[in-house]
Amino acid sequence: MKAIAEALLLYGRDLSTKTAKPGIVVTFTPDNAANRFVLEDPNAFLFAVIFDQGIQAERAWAAPYLLSERLGHFDMTRIAAMSVGQLSKIVSAPPALHRYVRNIPAWLIAAAQRLLAEYSGSAANIWNDSPTATDLISRLDAFKGIGQKKAAMATQILMRDMGVTIRRPAGTQVAYDAHIRRVFLRTGLVARDDPDAIVAIARGLSPEDPGAMDLPAWYVGRDWCHPTSPECSKCRLGDVCPKLVHLGANTAY
Repeated sequence: MKAIAEALLLYGRDLSTKTAKPGIVVTFTPDNAANRFVLEDPNAFLFAVIFDQGIQAERAWAAPYLLSERLGHFDMTRIAAMSVGQLSKIVSAPPALHRYVRNIPAWLIAAAQRLLAEYSGSAANIWNDSPTATDLISRLDAFKGIGQKKAAMATQILMRDMGVTIRRPAGTQVAYDAHIRRVFLRTGLVARDDPDAIVAIARGLSPEDPGAMDLPAWYVGRDWCHPTSPECSKCRLGDVCPKLVHLGANTAY
């Protein structure tokens, strides 16, 4: 297990996009305008986290910008006042911004309402008080449509890529994501597909920052450790992985 963890953490350091590295810009989506939107508007970042479910990540992170284009604004007060039916029509208009054309609009409206009620209309107020990792995950988890998986992911992105100050990163977590689940199973890090087991083993192997195992495991799962026909010969974990490829085939999303 230690060798797997070290290989994952080394790969994570290679993938790191900390702003301290000159010339590095965080890329969530290849659409430059959409990418800039989620980098510059905290509410767009939060909406992207909500969109990031059941579709390609690049498509999800472009969605807030495309939604703003369709709405003609990105005003939380106006979005909060919309009906689910109204926003569903906008989200589902071809090409649909998401496959979940009822759930996503409902979650976005609820998010806008929570931002106005608890955070003065700005998602920046969720994280601008230097929260602990545990507190930030809890705050994000409180938004409908986010949950542990996306709250853990967003916390890592904010800390690693966006320069947000987060105290006690030992409270970070790996997300219970399909790619991560598959990698943890096939490398033998866990014996069962269980969120508590996955979070616990990451905490044990990387106690100072358990969430540091999240990004490299996600990339390994997306790029090489596919549900079927995994590309073990190309994988960064190839030399240390036991290649338990019969596990995790049902974790496509």
